[in-house]
Amino acid sequence: MRQSCLDAFNSYVARYDASDERIALKVEHTYEVAKLCDEIARGQGLPPADVDLAWLCGLLHDIGRFEQLRQWGTFSDADSCSHAALGIQVLKDEMASFTNDPEWAHIIERAVALHSDFRLPSDLGARERLFCTITRDADKVDILRVFNQSSCEAVLGIDPSEFSRGEISDVAFEAFGRAPLPRT
Repeated sequence: MRQSCLDAFNSYVARYDASDERIALKVEHTYEVAKLCDEIARGQGLPPADVDLAWLCGLLHDIGRFEQLRQWGTFSDADSCSHAALGIQVLKDEMASFTNDPEWAHIIERAVALHSDFRLPSDLGARERLFCTITRDADKVDILRVFNQSSCEAVLGIDPSEFSRGEISDVAFEAFGRAPLPRT
């Protein structure tokens, strides 16, 4: 199953310029998130089929990023569109390449749609919440690696000097102030 999904994913991303540092970064991020989803699911003692589903959610979580970059030249949702929503649109045409199981398709769509949300909706079922949480957590863990190891141009599409001149928005600063303090 995994090899056929990897083949389908690689076939999909072959439509994009792999020599573009941003595309290469997103492909590597995708593989890392899939691996982390697998590790998290195994760590939670999930059965093998659910570990595979978690891995597949990770593989597909950012599928909208490639088209976002092609259409708008940016990974910024604020300057283009929601990459999660675009991912759902892409999956309407591509899902059959990854699974024909309606339950898996539904869970994958929810994980893709919600992986970048700060808070998950309260109306998710327990199974949906599980895979959405695994996908979101794996994505955030790998984003730390990406920001640590990748260039500012690749990640943000801007020169480092421009980034250093940026300011923290009032909304972000207020949200930071509301964040719970770590327990000691």
